[in-house]
Amino acid sequence: MVIGVLLHDFQLGGAERVAIRLANAWSSMDCRVIMFTGGDGGPQRELLNRAVEVVVADPPILRGRRESPRKLGQWVCSHAAAAQVDAFYLPGNSYFTAVSPLSARGTRIYATITNSLWRVDRSLIRNLGFALLTRWRLRKVAGVISMSPGLLRQERRVLGGNPVMQALPNALFEALPRPVVARRAWHVCAVGRLVAQKNFALLLRSFALLQDLPVTLSIAGDGVLKAELQQLAATLGVAERVTFLGAVANAAGCMAEAEVMVLTSGYEGYPAVVVEALAAGTFVVASDCSVGMADILTTPELGVIVRSRRAEAFATELRRFFGGPARHEDALRLALARPLVESHVVLHTARRHLEFMGAFSTAPESTA
Repeated sequence: MVIGVLLHDFQLGGAERVAIRLANAWSSMDCRVIMFTGGDGGPQRELLNRAVEVVVADPPILRGRRESPRKLGQWVCSHAAAAQVDAFYLPGNSYFTAVSPLSARGTRIYATITNSLWRVDRSLIRNLGFALLTRWRLRKVAGVISMSPGLLRQERRVLGGNPVMQALPNALFEALPRPVVARRAWHVCAVGRLVAQKNFALLLRSFALLQDLPVTLSIAGDGVLKAELQQLAATLGVAERVTFLGAVANAAGCMAEAEVMVLTSGYEGYPAVVVEALAAGTFVVASDCSVGMADILTTPELGVIVRSRRAEAFATELRRFFGGPARHEDALRLALARPLVESHVVLHTARRHLEFMGAFSTAPESTA
């Protein structure tokens, strides 16, 4: 089977990282993988195996512009290598406008939904409008990949009976992680881009309500709100206990050393950072930002979902953790999370993706 993967470029990004992992795994499973990219730059370029062919747009098609995905799809269709592709794989919502030009070739298209189609921060009218637009954009794909059973139920309601849909785990780990970093007592971490969606202001306000405890906080990520958040930390009187780590290529160590990881996002698709925290045995306090969260935090030992957007609610759960038995249950948490974590190892989920795309009915184990 020849699989064509669309990618804006190799800049840091969760959807791009997953696409690279899947491409590497598929190339080890007797598939020919051709990656069509708008640009060749970015720190994740070195993660791609040499067996994966790369075709780069010339001139480059820059990401971030509304028309970029459509232009990427049009360029792919015009390239000779596209004629050899049996199926195209689109790794996230930002590629959906490429479906229309790609579908003109008659080649099967499979798309992964990475961001929620029905967001709690949108009005009913905006959600309905976005649902109809997404249904129209995906009307010609052969299959849609959801990232959890809960999200699949929501997305079926949004997209209707067409196209074929299946919940498949995301490719989050190269191999089963083994935490090696010692815990820091009373330490809290958060991971994500410093943008409005992640609502780190709520995190800082929650943290400021714990000043009677010897807690510290590390935030891994960078973004346009960094200076504003640093100023807020100073205003709240917690700047000396908050460390802004900046962009971190691999936040596993940050999460492994923390006793608890906090997610305050207003909305998410499938928050991979929560699975990554559980892989390190780290307790999670998370906002109710996705219907997929209940598929991850399935027991109280793993973490808690906060239904409120008030700082007091998050502070209360953090106090409960530091004063309760869950703080000392790392081994139990690792054991409970293991089946979930194992399902996100790349070779497992890459085989399931191939089965869904019809590469073969039972994908063979890779010897890589």
